[in-house]
Amino acid sequence: MPSPSAADWLRLIRSASADSAHVRLTVHARRRMHQRKVTLREVLNVLRRGAFEEAPAPSLKPPGHWTARLADRTGVAVVIGFDPEGRPIVLDVVTVMRGR
Repeated sequence: MPSPSAADWLRLIRSASADSAHVRLTVHARRRMHQRKVTLREVLNVLRRGAFEEAPAPSLKPPGHWTARLADRTGVAVVIGFDPEGRPIVLDVVTVMRGR
């Protein structure tokens, strides 16, 4: 089976983030959001409309998970971890940046 294309990954992430119950914020991400004055709405907008800065790649921890970095035109970027085989797919927001 061929590996998913960037468009396939975006569809998966956008579909999962359509329901905010499938988006979890780590303690680190919450701290960075507060520090950088990024709202949950901005994070969800990146997940639902952003583009890859770093395409999904396998993660070593935990096995079977993938990580990716998405950003939007406002300068907000998020790093997520997820298990593409999970049902439902849950996106773990690992960290959040504003401006680069």
